[in-house]
Amino acid sequence: MPRNMTGVIACVVVLEAWFPPRAAAESSHVFGLHFWDWGANVVVMSHRTGWIVESYLGSHTPNVSGIANPLTGESFTLIQRIDWSWEQTVPLNTAPTDQDTFAQQCGSSWARQIKKHCRHYVIGNEMEFFDVTPADFAQAFTKVRNAIKAEQPEAKVIIGHFNNGANMRATIRLLGRDGYDGIADHTGSSVPTGYLDMLDEENARPEVGVYITEWGWVRDTNPNAAQVMRGFYNAIGQSNAGRSRQVYCACWFGYKEGIGWDHFSMEISIIDKPAFAACTALGTSVNSYAANPVVMSSLTADVPDEGNVVSCRWLTNVPARTQLWWRLLGAAAGASTVLDDSLTTVHQVSTMVLNPSTVYEVTPISTADDRGDAGGRRFRVKTGPWPSQASQTGAGQVAVSWTTDWPTDSRVEFGRTPSLGQLVEQPALVSTHEVNLTGLPAGPLYYRISSSEPNPDGLARLYLRAPIRSTWVRMALVGDFDGNRVVDQEDFGHLQACLTGSGIAQDDLACVDARLDSDNDVDQADVGVFLACYSGSGGTPPAECSLF
Repeated sequence: MPRNMTGVIACVVVLEAWFPPRAAAESSHVFGLHFWDWGANVVVMSHRTGWIVESYLGSHTPNVSGIANPLTGESFTLIQRIDWSWEQTVPLNTAPTDQDTFAQQCGSSWARQIKKHCRHYVIGNEMEFFDVTPADFAQAFTKVRNAIKAEQPEAKVIIGHFNNGANMRATIRLLGRDGYDGIADHTGSSVPTGYLDMLDEENARPEVGVYITEWGWVRDTNPNAAQVMRGFYNAIGQSNAGRSRQVYCACWFGYKEGIGWDHFSMEISIIDKPAFAACTALGTSVNSYAANPVVMSSLTADVPDEGNVVSCRWLTNVPARTQLWWRLLGAAAGASTVLDDSLTTVHQVSTMVLNPSTVYEVTPISTADDRGDAGGRRFRVKTGPWPSQASQTGAGQVAVSWTTDWPTDSRVEFGRTPSLGQLVEQPALVSTHEVNLTGLPAGPLYYRISSSEPNPDGLARLYLRAPIRSTWVRMALVGDFDGNRVVDQEDFGHLQACLTGSGIAQDDLACVDARLDSDNDVDQADVGVFLACYSGSGGTPPAECSLF
């Protein structure tokens, strides 16, 4: 059926490693929708990844920027259904030239243009309505599958829905064990046990399963809608846990009641959105990809003082793709970067231009073939400036303080150079933060604040990080380089060893404490400051030389 097409803002993704491009991967969650619309992840997916079925004709032009990319940007796995025409779902054997044309459309047009975003292709739909016999379908399907796999070898090409199970079985037998990669099913709200059994009986390859591309004969006027949804997804989860043959997805079909078929829309669908969201929040309906997930770690979001961008970085346990989604907190929809299909374990990507001092949500996304996707969780971030204060409270002691708009933990990385290297953490969730650093040597102190809130999924948190800032740690007693509370010959020896002369900067970390005046060299002026505080080994330094 026709589908409205819209655009999406995209930005450049920078990665730190490169591997050959591959296709999009799989959600380990069974939840899904037939036809995507902006904000679907926010409205119904409850911080989970999920599946989307899109339906087009082979003659259509793929809308990569308006549908495929933002769809994956919202953490969905795309299933692309392709028909020959709305009046004839696949060409018959009496039209072999049309079959060849259809195969060419599916391969060199569709697969070539969307393979970065899609790995799953459903061919045809409800064949009996179009007088398509198993023999007709098998011949057309084989041509299409060969064309798609020539363009995208890792693609999964799936038999479209047959209304008659006997026709599905006949088609499976005609195609042979290695001639198809899954079967599509339409159902009300029951697990397709018959098709799962059929695949076992026909000795289908172990990874071949069922994709429910349409379900949802539950009206929002039905007081049992939530119960039916919950029961259906729980039943699928139990089936998947109890047998090796899997139902990979179950996609809700939404249409506008009273005017016939229409594309899925958050505004017009009869979907019971609260019931669906409550169901997806269970997280219990998963498929076998859940046992082999992409796992994120070390998630950070750098918040520069300019406040016009957020740069996210994370690691994955296996080489995976990279995409980042974001939205203004409370907005109906968001935007995403262009999916980068280079495979890497180190991911770094930035948003487009944002508004300063504004709260957004971001979702880092990583996918890899035959693994459960990492993504879906939305993290709050606030754009800069994000100020902090560093106040010296005593000898070798600095208190670093800042605030956050919501309760978070407290972390300060610090060191004598911008490389930092040391860390103090406080797990308490607070909005007013203070971290005390102790045992600091005199001289420069570089530090960076960061804060995070717990991830309800028990997975990695996202840490907001401010820019690296610096301050100067002063000695408790001017000229007392060894910290014994007197200024004596031992200290003078250190000063002499660090002399550079006027105008020559002293940058050696072992000597920066000898910069006693306001410039960066160690010269006669610094010697003068030292002598003014000199006490000798048994004397008392002047009171004005004691800073703490």
